Amino acid sequence: MFKKTTSIILAAVIIALCIPFSVSAADVKSTTGSTFFGSHGVKPVPLLVIVVSYSNQATRSEESYWEKSLFGDNGNTMKNYFKFMSGSKFWFTPAEETYGTKNNGVVYVKLDENHPNTSGSSTTNIGTTQSNALKAASKYVDFSKFDTDGNGGLSWKELSIVYIIAGYSTKFGMTSDGISKYGMGSFEMDSPSANLNNFINGVFVTWGYYGGKYTVVGEMQSSRQPLTFGSIAHELCHVIGANDLYTYSGYTWCGGPGDIAMQGGGSGLGLQKGVTAGNAPSAIDPYYLIKFGFWEATEVRDGIYTLYSRESTEGSYNIIKISTNNPKEYYLIENRYTVKSSTYDAISPASRGIQIWHVDETIMETQRLPNCWKGTAHAPGLTPLYPNGATGGNGYDSWYDASGKNTFECRKFKFAGSSTWYTRMTDAEAKDYNFKVTILSGKGNEMRIQISGFGNLNCDHVFDSKNTAAVYLFGKATCTRQATYFYSCSKCGQKGTRTFAYGELLAHNFTACNAKEKYLASEATCTEQATYFYSCSECGEKGTDTFAYGSLKPHDYSTEWTSGADMHWHACTACGAKSEETAHSFDKKRKCTVCGSRKEGYGDLNGDGRVGAADLTLMRRYIAGYYTGISAKDADLDGDGKVGAADLTIIRRMIAGYEID
Repeated sequence: MFKKTTSIILAAVIIALCIPFSVSAADVKSTTGSTFFGSHGVKPVPLLVIVVSYSNQATRSEESYWEKSLFGDNGNTMKNYFKFMSGSKFWFTPAEETYGTKNNGVVYVKLDENHPNTSGSSTTNIGTTQSNALKAASKYVDFSKFDTDGNGGLSWKELSIVYIIAGYSTKFGMTSDGISKYGMGSFEMDSPSANLNNFINGVFVTWGYYGGKYTVVGEMQSSRQPLTFGSIAHELCHVIGANDLYTYSGYTWCGGPGDIAMQGGGSGLGLQKGVTAGNAPSAIDPYYLIKFGFWEATEVRDGIYTLYSRESTEGSYNIIKISTNNPKEYYLIENRYTVKSSTYDAISPASRGIQIWHVDETIMETQRLPNCWKGTAHAPGLTPLYPNGATGGNGYDSWYDASGKNTFECRKFKFAGSSTWYTRMTDAEAKDYNFKVTILSGKGNEMRIQISGFGNLNCDHVFDSKNTAAVYLFGKATCTRQATYFYSCSKCGQKGTRTFAYGELLAHNFTACNAKEKYLASEATCTEQATYFYSCSECGEKGTDTFAYGSLKPHDYSTEWTSGADMHWHACTACGAKSEETAHSFDKKRKCTVCGSRKEGYGDLNGDGRVGAADLTLMRRYIAGYYTGISAKDADLDGDGKVGAADLTIIRRMIAGYEID
């Protein structure tokens, strides 16, 4: 819901005629219309979240919750939702502030006043409470930093603001525990006197004169669950420029997108199983995707075209536009197939496929709904077109694929005349054409459709137009060849059979693991596999990163023994790995009979780790009977069972460095 504080706009969509197509030839082209972002283009917008508590109503949520839910990079978050919807062109980024966790965009303030407790209204006392909250937040926010054009006021593109009011959101009807309640909506201050209160840090904040807008929501949707981001995203779409696709305040509705569009009933509140209510809202409808500047529409006539979903790896999400002789009235076709848990759509994957929309911009631009009961063969300004010809409802059955619901014919389609009856185009209206869409593919990320029936347009085709819209793509670009497209008719846009090359080559895709000699980076060893350079999966070009592959080399064991104190072994000459490791087998001279090494300590009578003069002196004193501090066994170096001159000779030879048998 979008409102002004001095004039509440009760938006309601009226219904529109299915007007015959012009039969004159027209070039195929891509169009975005006029975007709500203006000439500066689509880009991320800073968002400030002000969580407001009162003397009689404290907040229940944590700062970290809003940071993760609105700005988080992982999982279903508002940031990821807008990136997904826009093809990574747009999202809300945390505004610079110094409260708590600095620059996460979230500021908590407490006002010395009672909660407005507006129940079902979102306008009561809003001007006062938001002005007081702004002043309290200015302790942590320098609003002047966001005035990038220097005009003295902040537009929503410079800084958008969400006020989260403590207590319940009235949307969820919590009344039993006496907690204060607040409605939700998006606003702009359009009274100059009111905005004197919002002149902060030398700039006007949220004044509509400068394009300033803000959103207000209640904090909690249950006693334990803070408001999820779906409702906030809906309100922020109003800030960007969208209107509600439902009516209220007594107007009668004769159709509309229901739950399949964010601005309908698609904020995701309890619609998708296994996801917290509001964390899996529906997609933004293609009309507003184009108006926002997120995507272009490709205008086509008769021919076969491929529509890519947002999850397609073969091509980018695309929208087909079919015009009528009224430039304000047209059809949009998209592929809404999604299966990933991280994607956003309120309905189950089994109910997703080709979606056909009817648009009347005259109605969308006025957003006023006349008495539906007096209409004749009309449809709402933006509505999905159901395979069975019905309109209205929640949109769950408005999907097309080749498994049964595979054809849409405007001539046969029943447009809503009221909430209880429907009518087809008259023969006079359908005289010159029989516009038809045939779905050629089952549900999937790439679905083909055929458009036919543009009346008596017997075009003598001239296939000389080089249109590079996605629907004309024949082969994707690689690192060795440009993308190729079908030539199209310059008169009517029909796809031909010849192709042309266009565009830049892609960068190499170094993902192929090719273990050939030409890609060898290092030989295998006994401890490491051979390494190879990754190569381009398309052309085979060698990259710089490597991967390991293959078997280890066998160890190269020395024929010589390597010994330790207790064991001996053959050592690998490359890595030192041990083979045939066994314990020493010492003879009576304490020499290993296998490897020839002496027992540790041989000749070291004083235990200082070496054989020297001190050891010789000890042996002499022992032989002379002056010293008994060593054992005869330790001093018996020749192993003859006694300590004598032969042992002195051995220790002298050891000190001199001679080999000892």
